Amino acid sequence: MKGTKQCLPFLVSLLMAGCVSKSPEHPPRSATSDLQQQLQHDREQLSGKMAIAAFKDLRFQPFGQESRWVNVGTDSPVYAFDSGKSYVMAFSLPAFPQAARVKVTIPIDYTIFLPSILLLDENHHPVQTIPSSSFSYNGRSLISGQNIQGEFTIPAPIGSVRAAYMVIYSTTLDMQGSTRLNPDDLQRAMQYDRSTDVARLINVDVPHSATGRLYLALDAEAAVNATPNAKTISPVMITATADKALGELDYYQHIRTAVVSKNYEQALAWVKAAEQAGFTKAREVFFAAQQ
Repeated sequence: MKGTKQCLPFLVSLLMAGCVSKSPEHPPRSATSDLQQQLQHDREQLSGKMAIAAFKDLRFQPFGQESRWVNVGTDSPVYAFDSGKSYVMAFSLPAFPQAARVKVTIPIDYTIFLPSILLLDENHHPVQTIPSSSFSYNGRSLISGQNIQGEFTIPAPIGSVRAAYMVIYSTTLDMQGSTRLNPDDLQRAMQYDRSTDVARLINVDVPHSATGRLYLALDAEAAVNATPNAKTISPVMITATADKALGELDYYQHIRTAVVSKNYEQALAWVKAAEQAGFTKAREVFFAAQQ
């Protein structure tokens, strides 16, 4: 009995030590819960903010030839899209004679801002929407950083109609989503990335947020120096061909084929011919074919 009493303090100390060793497992879950609550609070704060009435009322920053970081924050303007309210960053675009590519890099941190991009014409009317599905996570690229990547095209102008403005935003659905990272790719990335805490992302669904940052790299040189690599067909030849009672889908296919060949003069001629034939979606097909 006496031996039992002497062992009792030792057993109690073991139990206490066991409790202490397990306690570090709880803070990460608590921190995740706190982050989710903060993100929910941010979305509620966004929903209560007054939205700008029209795109023309946005303040457009010039988007030059250089690459740049874009920060979307709680002090950014708010616009009410069909997909929900969003903080936005708006830019005026230079006039390109042909299509220009824009590469997008979205860093993965404790949260992710997953963008959609809206292109407007000079009258602030929508020309084209680049959905968030254009940007994706590829774990194998994590050696150079934890990023979601993709690209889109600023379409070539149609006569006097061009993409003059760009609005960056996020949909309500995307804000409520998350991105699952591949733990095997992250483990490999840890062998190369010593400057950031890659380990924090393992086995984590990284939540999306209403705010964040992205990096835009404009490949304007390729657009300016691009030359048609298909035989040029004059508008007169297009008109002569169109006289053969082409159907609506035939016109659209000719537009797509010309764009793929980077023969924008021919594509524009087919757009004009289609519109003269009474088909109203030729411009939409032209812009969409450049993505």
